[in-house]
Amino acid sequence: MLDKINKGLFEWLKTLSSRPSFFSSKRIERFNFVVLTDIIVLGTFIFLICSKTLTALDAVMLITPLLVAAGFNMKQTEKSKKTDGEG
Repeated sequence: MLDKINKGLFEWLKTLSSRPSFFSSKRIERFNFVVLTDIIVLGTFIFLICSKTLTALDAVMLITPLLVAAGFNMKQTEKSKKTDGEG
């Protein structure tokens, strides 16, 4: 079990270098961006719900960046699949 974790961690670290890796560095970068955006937006959403100042406009303003980021990520993934010859 520990060997698999070490191998996965080593492969992830290789994405930060120029060496070939099992993981795609482009997809990892996009994933990190989406996760950080989600944490910030969801934290704000929870804060507004707890303070009871959330309006419908606030909800729409918070959800829109999440949907835009998801669409952009999906478009970039499909684009990279076509250029890499996967699909």
